[in-house]
Amino acid sequence: MIFTFFLVSCLFLAFLVISHFLKVFRLSLPLFLIYIFFCISYIVNQGSENIDQLNYVVDNSKKNILSQTDNPDVLKKAKRKKTLTNFNSETMPIISFDPKPIIIDSNSIFKKDIEKSKKNNKIDNSITANDNIIKDVNTLDVKEIIICRGVYKRNPIKPGFEFTNNVDSLFCYTKISNSGPKKEIKHLWYFNDKKVTTVVYNIKTAYNYRSWSRKTILPSQTGKWRVEIVDENDELLASRHFSVVLFNDVY
Repeated sequence: MIFTFFLVSCLFLAFLVISHFLKVFRLSLPLFLIYIFFCISYIVNQGSENIDQLNYVVDNSKKNILSQTDNPDVLKKAKRKKTLTNFNSETMPIISFDPKPIIIDSNSIFKKDIEKSKKNNKIDNSITANDNIIKDVNTLDVKEIIICRGVYKRNPIKPGFEFTNNVDSLFCYTKISNSGPKKEIKHLWYFNDKKVTTVVYNIKTAYNYRSWSRKTILPSQTGKWRVEIVDENDELLASRHFSVVLFNDVY
């Protein structure tokens, strides 16, 4: 390939000299283009030949390695070396020529146990203190309390502060906010300062929990009434006073 490249280059120079003497410069342009195309193809072919040579060398080296591994003597030697190294690394114990006694400080262990118990006691005390604080905080708030003649679609009907003794029953309607867990409340009905009825139920976590209790009113129970709303610790949350009068006194 080098000889052909040299020969083509010499011919190209000869044609250029001839065109110069004949003063035919138009012929030199196509000759120049042909020469450039030949140079490019020469460089490409040279690179492919180098790659083929490298592949040939790699293939020969692989064949030599495979031929060596196919030899049974070589395989036996390799296996022996591997087993010897595994045996030495797994079965041979580590021998210390200057053994030292193991010393256990029981005092340090006892101190660590005491410190751990103190920390656990502190954590338990803090947890119980927090629980007591949470229990002491009252999360109930009575927003509305109404005495009415009835409840329809969770709304009070005919509320008031004075009722006649011809009513069959009266309702204590409440709206209570509970920002904490479910809690118990009580409706305590008083007639002339004597407790006559207690209604107990639970309030769920809600902004406005609508609830009510019902009390049968006898015709003879005319006088002053009140309803107290207390929590599970019997603490007063709200109250409402009303009265029941004779029907003939009103009409």
